Amino acid sequence: VLRNRFRLVLNGKPSLDKQTFLRAVQWTIPGEHHSSCPEMFIASRLFDIFAAQAEVRGVQQALDFEAFASLVGTFSGNASTEEKIFVCFKIFDLQNLNYITFDDLLTVLK
Repeated sequence: VLRNRFRLVLNGKPSLDKQTFLRAVQWTIPGEHHSSCPEMFIASRLFDIFAAQAEVRGVQQALDFEAFASLVGTFSGNASTEEKIFVCFKIFDLQNLNYITFDDLLTVLK
């Protein structure tokens, strides 16, 4: 079912680009939503985190189905606590240094 819905969103494209992903996320946020709201910042970071996984398979700046399923699965009841903590950590690790700098923290909290 998830794969079929993913294909519908793609509309014939091989992978999900960031702009399409963020547009889809905007539709789920109630009320006025714009690119600087906290939900969109988190959505953008999530895209970047999971698109990096897809790059290993040769997909550039996009989500293939495997990366998309991993993203969705992270928020399921079946995901381990460790997986959820890792993704939350990566949201704050803006420079991908495997630690959170003071500047990373300030940027996320703004």
